[in-house]
Amino acid sequence: SRTVIEAKFEKNKSFLVTSSNPGEGKTSYAFNLALSLERNYKVLFIEADIRRPSVLNSFYKFDQEIFGLGEIITSNISFKETLFTVPGTKLKIITSGAKRFDMSDIVSKEQIKNFFDVLKLEFDYLIVDSPPVQPVSDTLILTQATDHNIFIIRSDSSKTLAFRSSMKKIQNVGAKIDGI
Repeated sequence: SRTVIEAKFEKNKSFLVTSSNPGEGKTSYAFNLALSLERNYKVLFIEADIRRPSVLNSFYKFDQEIFGLGEIITSNISFKETLFTVPGTKLKIITSGAKRFDMSDIVSKEQIKNFFDVLKLEFDYLIVDSPPVQPVSDTLILTQATDHNIFIIRSDSSKTLAFRSSMKKIQNVGAKIDGI
C-alpha cells in the first residue's frame, strides 16, 4: 500500500479509509499504512469515527482524558492540543475524542475540507480512519472532504450487496473511490 501511494499520489494529500460495515479491517489497515509512511514522511492519523469510543485506546493507554476531533469540531480547542505521538515513532494522532455526536448535524463538508487543507500544510500525509458507510452518514461528508478514498473489503466477510450500496452512496454525493 505504501509503495502504491508513494508512486501514484502526490504528497500533502488526505486519504480516507472506509468500508461498508464495522469489523472489516479499515482501522488496522489505516493505522498500519500511517505507520509505514511515518518512517520517511510527516504523517497524521485522524480517528474520524466520532460515534465509537477511541479505537486507539485499545492500542494505547492514555494517562489523562485527551481531546480529539470531537472537541476540535464542537469547542474552541486548537488541533495542537489534540496531537498525540505514538510511542517509538514520529506518527502523530488525533483521536476521536470524548464527545459523541452526529458530525453531519454540526459541520459541513467545506468546514472539514478546510480543516484538512490546513493540516496538509504541515503534514505530508493525512490518513483518516472513517466510520463505515452503511450505518453512518458522517462518512459521506468525509469522502467529499478528502483528496483520496480507499475502500476496504474483507474476504469471506464483506457482502457484495453492502459493497454495491456503499459505492452508490459515495457516488451519489459526487465522491469517488481511488482504491479497493
